[in-house]
Amino acid sequence: MDSKKNVKINDDLLREILVHLPPKTLFKFMTLSKRWKYLINDPTFLKFHNNKQQRRSSAVAGDDGGRLLALFQLTTKHLSGRFRRRPSEPAMNILAVFPDGNPEIMCVEKELGYFINSSEGLILCGRHPFTYHVMNPVTKKWVPLPPPPRRRLDQQYYRDWTIGLMVTAWEGDNSYIVVRAALTDDLDQPLPIETYSSKTGEWVPSTLVGTGGFVLHPLPGPPLVANGVFHWYTYNWQIALYDPSDKTGHVQLIKIPYLDGAVSRVITRSSVDNTLWFGTINPDKIQIYKLPPKGEEEDGRMSYKRKKTIPCHEWELVHDIDIESLGVFFHVPDPEKNRMDRIRLECFVPNWYPLVLVLRQAENIFLYNLGSNIVESVRYNGCPYNHLVHEEYLFPYLESSCLSSYFL
Repeated sequence: MDSKKNVKINDDLLREILVHLPPKTLFKFMTLSKRWKYLINDPTFLKFHNNKQQRRSSAVAGDDGGRLLALFQLTTKHLSGRFRRRPSEPAMNILAVFPDGNPEIMCVEKELGYFINSSEGLILCGRHPFTYHVMNPVTKKWVPLPPPPRRRLDQQYYRDWTIGLMVTAWEGDNSYIVVRAALTDDLDQPLPIETYSSKTGEWVPSTLVGTGGFVLHPLPGPPLVANGVFHWYTYNWQIALYDPSDKTGHVQLIKIPYLDGAVSRVITRSSVDNTLWFGTINPDKIQIYKLPPKGEEEDGRMSYKRKKTIPCHEWELVHDIDIESLGVFFHVPDPEKNRMDRIRLECFVPNWYPLVLVLRQAENIFLYNLGSNIVESVRYNGCPYNHLVHEEYLFPYLESSCLSSYFL
């Protein structure tokens, strides 16, 4: 048999195997060789693979990104210590999604503080500006982080911070870092940050420089941490991307689409092809955009790193959804006066494909599968659901198979 024909047969057989893999697993094989990368990046194969994945009939069925176990109520106004929580309000509001709940997640000690964010199942909680803990809900253990040094940054003390936890997969072990960035008001100065490493047990100060002037926005809470990158919102309708493995301190700014009357906005990043997704909502419609990476190539895949800010026009509008057509939300006569009843786009469920949105109206929470166009109501239990104010958000917590392996 001709060798070229033999290679072709092997490639066809390989495609038949790869097409059945979930997206997150498929992405891992792209780094094995140039041949595998070529096969998986082939547009015909990707289209066929996407069609396979879209045959899931339920919006709540997750791939190997993990089952949706709970939704945390992120209370950003209490993190700074300027506001006292009500005596009846638990320190960490948890909405268990499945009927039987999840005992591991529900057992949260109040002294650990408020939920901040999560990475690979580990939970970062605490209170700004000096008290933080990292908790493993499976082993029911936690460690306090040493207080960050009370040093002067840029000739002033910063009381407000945005902080995020990242499990450092590139290190090849179960270490993690915590990055907290100062909420400054100076567009022209580098951004002061402090980075804690579980390996060294120390906080290290540094500064970040963007592709343009920027100031981080305090809402909606912590940064998105995905594919080894921190994603923050900034003022002036931008997002800021920071890769801790890049020792240059480069921050890539990306302009995001503007929707008149937008109530909320969310971002996520695909673990399959590294694509960045952005969603926004107003009282009438939901718009979902994607931005394929076109920057410098890193680890066998394209990144967003460029020398200039990425303009808004590079985003591609993928979904323009009329909210009334979904048929599950009640009418709000005056959204500005009835803010609690407005429909909010809370987040994407990370690592699920097709994309799944978490939507909320008053006490009702929904999962909307963009692939099957199915909207399902989320049944939750645990702490009583509070009418969320403007400074509170929902954060998805997914099942993780690697938690039991952590020393924590």
